[in-house]
Amino acid sequence: PLKVFIKCDDCSEPFTGYIVKAKGLYYYKCRTIGCKCNRSADKMHKLFISLLEKYTVKSEVISPLQYQLEYLYQQQNKENVEQELMLKKSLTEVQKNIDNIEESYFIKKEMPRETYDKFLFKYQSEKNNIIKQIESYQGKISNLEKYISSALTLSSKLSLVWSSSPVGIKEKLQKLIFPNGIYYNKQNEAFRTEKVNSIFAAIAVL
Repeated sequence: PLKVFIKCDDCSEPFTGYIVKAKGLYYYKCRTIGCKCNRSADKMHKLFISLLEKYTVKSEVISPLQYQLEYLYQQQNKENVEQELMLKKSLTEVQKNIDNIEESYFIKKEMPRETYDKFLFKYQSEKNNIIKQIESYQGKISNLEKYISSALTLSSKLSLVWSSSPVGIKEKLQKLIFPNGIYYNKQNEAFRTEKVNSIFAAIAVL
């Protein structure tokens, strides 16, 4: 499951996986000729599980972590919330403009059809653009409690989920936590991470 996902810290080449059929044992090795970085799958898997432990939380601290993560997210997205409020105010103004020209054209009969069509197109375009922007901001904060709760529940049993899952699930979980993969340093026999999913990174820090 770690093939390609792991990269060599010396040459940045992805690791490949192979089996020694005579022994029935699996190994990982760097693809670079002469790199001589060759490790047993069993050893690498145990090392990866140790890495996952850094992002694993105890069940008794899930509740306070839930509160703190929600608070951190709201603080980090304060500008987005304020921008969303401004957009909603603009949407109200645009809708008023649409109502006014409709009243002038349909009820008061004070506006020519050509003028009405021109302004309706203008205001409707503005309205659609504002709605799209509002939806993008709402998508960032909707279901926040649910997503953080799911992440914390998963984080409380990361090692167990990874070790007991089939290869396909293992690979999805790896990419969820470490989107860009991880690096293996053969001198230190340790993994190095460049990017961690923001929620799991926050969990580890807290």
